[in-house]
Amino acid sequence: MEDLIQAYKDGETQLWNIKSQMNDLKQSDAVPVEAYLKLCSQEERLIKSQKDLYQRIEISYRYLSCHHIWVYSSIEHDGYEGRKYEYSSCIKCGLREEATERKNYSLEYQMMNAFFSSHRNFHNYNGAIHTELLCELDLGRAIYSKIKEAHPNIDDKTAADYVANALYHIRNIKINEAREASRAKRLSLTPGFREWFGHNVHY
Repeated sequence: MEDLIQAYKDGETQLWNIKSQMNDLKQSDAVPVEAYLKLCSQEERLIKSQKDLYQRIEISYRYLSCHHIWVYSSIEHDGYEGRKYEYSSCIKCGLREEATERKNYSLEYQMMNAFFSSHRNFHNYNGAIHTELLCELDLGRAIYSKIKEAHPNIDDKTAADYVANALYHIRNIKINEAREASRAKRLSLTPGFREWFGHNVHY
């Protein structure tokens, strides 16, 4: 994280220097076009780099500052070796352990991998809570979000208990398709969401 912040600060200094040089050229009697265009190109590349660094810092801060509430969001069975692989995700910030196993080159997945590489004992990082719940991540995040909306000052332990209680009612009170669709809409889940149960996290 410190390296990213330092790189961003260095980039800001370089941008300031480039802008200063461009202003100096503008004020000269005969603007050297080639030199000015070169500075414009450098500025464009640096702005793009700064945006990328800013995103990395924001994502890193989100994961590093979160007091994670973990659920098991993906469980895979290796039929050949007879092993079971359980992957946790945080219902607060969306950090997915399975990012370490998925071929996804997005910036977010890169930052998730960076977090897990730096924090081997991530389950206990920053006073985290592991609920032992089996829950599809979008569902867990949607429930947590609604709980925080209703109780902004709720502590993590109580919030985790509320999530467990909500999942119990969702899974044990039968409703028809229309009410299920309404529930998905209330939780801002995608239309046709069906992954309400623990077995949905098994692959």
